[in-house]
Amino acid sequence: MQIKDVDYVQIDPSAALIELAQDVVAPATQMNGNSRLDVMKMVFATHAEASSALSWPVSDNGNISFKLDLLAPVNGFAHENAHDALADVEATIFIFKKIQDDAPELFKKLVHSGDKTIICSSLKSFLPMEVTLRFGGNAPKTYQGCYYGSNKDNPNSIGFADFELNKAVDLTQASKLYVSEAIKGTPKKIRTLAVNRSETFRVIENPSEEMLEFCETIKEANTLQSLVSEVLSERYADTEQTNLEVEEKIYSGFYGNSDKELLEQFQSASWPERVSIINDFADERLKQLGKRLIAFYVQELLTDEQRTAFRAFVKRRWNTSIDEAPWTTAEHIWASLDELKSEIDESNWREFYQARINSLAV
Repeated sequence: MQIKDVDYVQIDPSAALIELAQDVVAPATQMNGNSRLDVMKMVFATHAEASSALSWPVSDNGNISFKLDLLAPVNGFAHENAHDALADVEATIFIFKKIQDDAPELFKKLVHSGDKTIICSSLKSFLPMEVTLRFGGNAPKTYQGCYYGSNKDNPNSIGFADFELNKAVDLTQASKLYVSEAIKGTPKKIRTLAVNRSETFRVIENPSEEMLEFCETIKEANTLQSLVSEVLSERYADTEQTNLEVEEKIYSGFYGNSDKELLEQFQSASWPERVSIINDFADERLKQLGKRLIAFYVQELLTDEQRTAFRAFVKRRWNTSIDEAPWTTAEHIWASLDELKSEIDESNWREFYQARINSLAV
């Protein structure tokens, strides 16, 4: 039995493979009363809003580092086995509790932000809100603004505008072109954010009269909300669906009941049976992830042509420029090993990775 139309466009040789059946059939963070928090984003919010609650390590380039293996030790955690899975979990819990102890009021708000239903309700009630974001290597910053509308095809994607960059009266009279430029331009007058990605949304406790008037004006501007919804939908179709990695698409919608049934079968099926199941998935994300599992674990089920295409693509991924790739490239590996020269004998690791890359020669 052979898998049909193997597509390697999204293969990431360095990423941990996603176990489809277990994670999708029983998503522990979204059902049974559970919610989701991102401790790193909590750390960003702590830096922006209660910086004294944590000590902040400084990297060699003079910038504050948010890396767990540096942040945890300077705050009192004995992080001797950095990057060991269990040690990283313990360090994350340690930082979580430290924020709870030393910034209790902020902590309550951040935990509250983990409830997607409540956050959506607050946003769509047009309450003045704030959210802390970090872009690139810049320091985290808190943005205050108002909900503007949701993507009509993906309600998790919303428009959120900074009070400082907008005037309500201008927006209520905006054309589609104006809204599009506000979303896509720089600076972004309307930011595209996702309510299901654990952003640290908080209701502003003491909003100014200007903030309240701004939000009330937008609330009454139905035409503007429709324009935002339309532009977000078009932007999502043009960019996210075509350019995002498959891991970044997993929050763009739920799987159908037929696929859930197939995923349950997938758990106990043999590899040849899984190939057949993968071909029957309706959701393209599941097909992509399933094909990845086959390519990594049971290449004997691929044709010679498919195996050759697989090796060629993975090699290209390794050799992509470090500035162009959101995944780990060979350049990332060499740079990381250079940083570790003073701590370990990295020559063996260089040989290991170079041999792995060389083995992909077509």
